[in-house]
Amino acid sequence: MPARYSFEHVFFSADRDGDAESRALQSLSILQEGKAEADQGDPFLHGRQFRDKSLRDMTFMFGAQFSDALAAQTPAVGRWSEPLPSAYGFHLVRITEMVPADQRAFSEVSGKVEQLWRDQQERKALQEFIDQLRQRYVVNEGEEAA
Repeated sequence: MPARYSFEHVFFSADRDGDAESRALQSLSILQEGKAEADQGDPFLHGRQFRDKSLRDMTFMFGAQFSDALAAQTPAVGRWSEPLPSAYGFHLVRITEMVPADQRAFSEVSGKVEQLWRDQQERKALQEFIDQLRQRYVVNEGEEAA
């Protein structure tokens, strides 16, 4: 299981007036001092709060640049990150909860593994059957059936 993050963010759009990164840095100093709430910034399509998201989920929503920057920075829980770039602009992120990556015990996943193996065996048997049928018939292209 990959690491999962719950977090809130403040977004600064690259499409708005002013440099998005500069606006994010100004807001960061205000947030770190506790003088403002996280309701500043620009509207973001997916909202401000996210629960149980993996880095892969974040790549889908924000772009690889964002998830790579978050992984490299790994801000402490409860603290605001430095501005993180994304496909849309810059984000300040405060992680509210992080569940570290974990491997499940085989007993937890054995049923799923067995089903995947059975599915694979069925596909293999079907392909072998189709291949045998093809060997029994000859297809002549360009000739009309009588």
